[in-house]
Amino acid sequence: STTANVYSVHLKSNYGQGRDQKRIQDNRDKRTESIRQIIENERPRKKPSQKRPVIIAGDFNADRWRKEFKEERMFVSLDDAGFTDLTRLMPPGERYTHPNRRHGNSLLDYIFCRGFQSTATPVTVDSDGLSDHLALFAVVEPAAEKIPPTIRVSKPYFSLRARRRHRS
Repeated sequence: STTANVYSVHLKSNYGQGRDQKRIQDNRDKRTESIRQIIENERPRKKPSQKRPVIIAGDFNADRWRKEFKEERMFVSLDDAGFTDLTRLMPPGERYTHPNRRHGNSLLDYIFCRGFQSTATPVTVDSDGLSDHLALFAVVEPAAEKIPPTIRVSKPYFSLRARRRHRS
């Protein structure tokens, strides 16, 4: 078994803000600050017991693939902090969690992890009316530690001594 730190998030939405750029930017800043606080809380520490794998999952209320969210800094912050976005493994045509005929499908829900790797492509499942979002599932396992390769030399394969050429 593996002990992990898990965060379930529901970040501030831009929907319903209309075209008010100040309110939209305020909401971006709130999302970024929320993620910054989690990243700061999970900053790698010196004690081995504090280096647990981390999962951050939930409704991020921003679609990193749509142009109206291109200014989002939280995704860059997560990438820079070593988190893996498991939704990147999904085929682009299936990469949505908020079906919407009027505005187009959006990916608003994510699973980010550090210290885990996905064992399969994440999938979405209809929530049967419990939410306007699809449920997002992923199966993960502890990531293999990066162990530097060991080179063992038992016998040299060649000699480094220079050979004299005989002149005739």
